[in-house]
Amino acid sequence: MERDAMQAVTEFEPDAVSWRMARRLRSLVKIRGVRRLRSLLLGSAPEQAFRVRNSSGVFEGDLSSLLERNVYLDGGYESEQIACFLDLVPGNRRGTLLDIGANIGTHSIAFAGVFARVHAFEPNPTVVKRLKNNIGLNPELDVTVHEVALGEAKGVFPFYAPAGDNHGQGTLSTVEQYETSLVKLADVQVEAASAYIDQHIEGPIDAIKIDVQGTEKSVLRGLKGIILRDDPIIWVELETPFYRSQEALGELKDLLGHKQAFRLTMGSGLFVNFGPEPSDLSSVRTGNYVFV
Repeated sequence: MERDAMQAVTEFEPDAVSWRMARRLRSLVKIRGVRRLRSLLLGSAPEQAFRVRNSSGVFEGDLSSLLERNVYLDGGYESEQIACFLDLVPGNRRGTLLDIGANIGTHSIAFAGVFARVHAFEPNPTVVKRLKNNIGLNPELDVTVHEVALGEAKGVFPFYAPAGDNHGQGTLSTVEQYETSLVKLADVQVEAASAYIDQHIEGPIDAIKIDVQGTEKSVLRGLKGIILRDDPIIWVELETPFYRSQEALGELKDLLGHKQAFRLTMGSGLFVNFGPEPSDLSSVRTGNYVFV
């Protein structure tokens, strides 16, 4: 039945020939600089819906959204970083993964091809509908959506986003961290992380991905019980403005205990290639870090 449902999904692409051709040439984005050149050649993105099958699953979106058009044009989003992260996850730790800040589901769906179970957390009301729709287009994968944010304490808090077409940059932080000013989107439910997970998810938790635009320390504080209990592998996106002080860096190290830190770094050369670079966290450069 699952295979029948998967085969029954109808795919469709934008009307513009130039965008369809750019997708056909997506393998070229592995060459450094091709994405920038492609952007210049294509120009501004139209409002055009699509539904396509990529290597990790089926996705639906609109070219007017920055993240969604990357999914269409490239066949995925942060695919190189995802592959690098998965290389750091041993085969016996691929049971349950938490995707905290799941956005439209690109990472959750990719993870579900490797992990037995994925729990996707997304409170952003502007993207959660797309997340649930994309999960529904891939019924063979075990992904559960939780329409809440995770943090240190339970409550209802304002959720913000910058103006523009990058709908994935929503945040609970009031720190100005984008090129445009923050605008309140809605009030969202935040749950105390460890308590919520203990109540709703069977352990152990093998891995956690956190992309919450500046509130990762609150998430890690809330996850302290889970981290001590299960010792999961953790992928966190860190932003330099939040870690300029030694106090902030010290707290980050304390929250992650004995774990070894790696920054997912793009290597040099003609082709785009990411690898894990050991870090002592003496400073933080904006990017993706994995703690094992």
